[in-house]
This record gives sequence, C-alpha cells and structure tokens, in this order.
Amino acid sequence: MAKTATATLPANIPIVHIVATGGDYYRFGESGVTSHVERLSQDDTAFSSTSITFSVAGNNVTITKPAAITEGVHVVLSNGHYYRFERAVNTLALQQSSDSSLFASISLASA
Repeated sequence: MAKTATATLPANIPIVHIVATGGDYYRFGESGVTSHVERLSQDDTAFSSTSITFSVAGNNVTITKPAAITEGVHVVLSNGHYYRFERAVNTLALQQSSDSSLFASISLASA
C-alpha cells in the first residue's frame, strides 16, 4: 500500500516543492495541499520523520535536507521571494536581508 508524504509548512513558507532522489516532484502548499501519495517506495526515506532546516549567516541562507532529497527544494516565502536549492547547491544569497527572518524548519512525515 502506498504511503502518504506530508509536509508541515511554517507560516512564512507557504509553498515548497521537493524533488526526491528518484526525480519525483512533490508540491506542497499550493491550493492548501499538504500531503501526497508517494509515487515510489524509495521516496519514503525522503519524508519519514525528517525535516528541512535553514540557517542564515550574513547575506546567505543554507539548507540542510534529508539525504534522500538530492535533486532539489524550491521555496516560496510569504513575501513572494523564490529560492531554488538544486542538487549540490545548498547555499544561496538572500534576495533581501529581511528574508532572513522568514526561513523556518519544514517538518516531513510519511505514513
């Protein structure tokens, strides 16, 4: 039986797209969607009681994500700014310094 991947989004990150290692693309937050049936069983490790965290230092934001999310994480902040962490790109420059206060952890689950 297929499992369901769920993302708990913080208030300042209303939309997140996650591309799992197998290339499966999950969109969370759009139209209020917070869960999806997992497409492949290998995607379970990407969502099983894990989280995506961010740290801000200076004018940069760095993402820490589960090992099974190797392809990408795309984040839309509440102010509309879009950050695209792809493959080995784990650190990006902030678009505005005020964005630093908008990054918060994204909790993931699989059931």
